Amino acid sequence: IGLVLVRRYTARAFAPEHVSLLQRFAAQAVIAIENARVFNELADRNREVTEALQQQTVMAEVLEIIAASPSDLEAVLPQLAGAAARLCQADASVIAHRAGEVVRVWKTGVGNRSIPTASLSADVPGGAAMATNRPVRIAGPIDSWATRFPLSASWARDAGLSALSALAVPLQSEEGAVGTIVVERHDAIPFTDRHVAILETFANQALIAIENARLFNELEARNQEVSDALEQQNAMSEVLNVIASSATDAQPVLEAILETGSRLCAADGAAAFVSDGDRLRAEAARGLLTSVLSDARAAWPIDGHSATGQAVEERRTIFVDLRRDAWRYSNSAFITEEFGVRSTIAAPLLRGDRALGALAFARMSDEAFTPKQVALIETFADQAAIALDNARLFKELQARNQEITEALRREEASSEILRQISSAPEELDVTLQ
Repeated sequence: IGLVLVRRYTARAFAPEHVSLLQRFAAQAVIAIENARVFNELADRNREVTEALQQQTVMAEVLEIIAASPSDLEAVLPQLAGAAARLCQADASVIAHRAGEVVRVWKTGVGNRSIPTASLSADVPGGAAMATNRPVRIAGPIDSWATRFPLSASWARDAGLSALSALAVPLQSEEGAVGTIVVERHDAIPFTDRHVAILETFANQALIAIENARLFNELEARNQEVSDALEQQNAMSEVLNVIASSATDAQPVLEAILETGSRLCAADGAAAFVSDGDRLRAEAARGLLTSVLSDARAAWPIDGHSATGQAVEERRTIFVDLRRDAWRYSNSAFITEEFGVRSTIAAPLLRGDRALGALAFARMSDEAFTPKQVALIETFADQAAIALDNARLFKELQARNQEITEALRREEASSEILRQISSAPEELDVTLQ
């Protein structure tokens, strides 16, 4: 593996004992060299084992974080980015993901530097890695790579750096690259192939976390839809039961609709108004609108100066932001001023071509009613119209029955008098009685 050489600058030869001594020195040198080799190999192996153990520990921590928060990327990915920075001995790390036109970014160690949507453009290593679907590395003074990645160079100069090294790995899905994970150092020391392998592992974990969160959120949303649909179905069944048991009286139906609608649509108050000639009057109310039942002001013309009047007049659902449009609805302005109502939705009660009134649901917040809530309110309005029309028909039938009964009584009395006259025409006094 080598040799030991000694020389004299005279013609005197080395004695045998000198040769023997040098041989012993050579043997000692071999032992020292072998010891150093073994020691260095052991140190390298220990370093590899330590790094592997550290990587395994960090990955276990990451998996625990993913398992603990499967739907919360804001909790998972910043910690994953931080773990990637630690294992790669980096000063900062960024994860970016694109879904359609939406780009989401999670970062650690970049301070207050903004990460614009352009972080996935070709002007930065992350965008280049995503475009080429392979790792991208830069290292050295900023001027040495500024032409290739001008946006990264601008960031680095703004941060007061003179040199930068970066490693970017794409997030690879079945459809191709959908994002990137980037680590950077604020010096010119390049990242190694080992760091590429580490970052590729983190890229896979990031993609798993993103996909898990998407699936979890979709499942949660679906479960919520099913739960909402079941709750709405039960509510509808309750209202239909009230309609069936109160065919002659719309009041219990209106109260049940207002109660159920307020609960399902997160309204702070609700009221049912019925048409009375060319005016509307409050027939039922709950929540913060309860007092309108006893308020003489809660009866106004059917016109555009109230949300319910406009709904009846135009035969359509009206949504009103009272902070902005209160001046247009002067008839119901006192509701905004005294009860703190900030938004209202009014749905007409339509039966054929007739408008029987309107339902109004109010909120003290600026939150708009969702399309599902609007559809539900319109369904309740249809049920309220059925209840009002059923009650009207019953009252008309009852009045008609009363008229027929009275007519029959009069007919029976006339028949009795005629029989008395024909049977005893000479008994005038009895007949007159």
